[in-house]
Amino acid sequence: MFSTGKKEHIGGNIYIKCVDGIHVHEYGPHIFHTSNKKIWDYVNQFATFNSFINRPKVNYNDKIYSFPINLFTLYQLWNVKTPQEAI
Repeated sequence: MFSTGKKEHIGGNIYIKCVDGIHVHEYGPHIFHTSNKKIWDYVNQFATFNSFINRPKVNYNDKIYSFPINLFTLYQLWNVKTPQEAI
């Protein structure tokens, strides 16, 4: 069956329902990103946002590494400390 995406409730895919006092994301968690203060102030009129910073990690050979790969990952793997060393 084809779905138009229209929901029977307010909030669309960011809808949450309360189950035994716990907020449950019906369609999975959603993250709102913006660096624009005007937009941030506008959306905060309608909802309270939790602070969230995504810091994924990778478990490889029973060791935890930063991901996506960055200078710290290179340091963890090969003791690289500068962009010049990485090159």
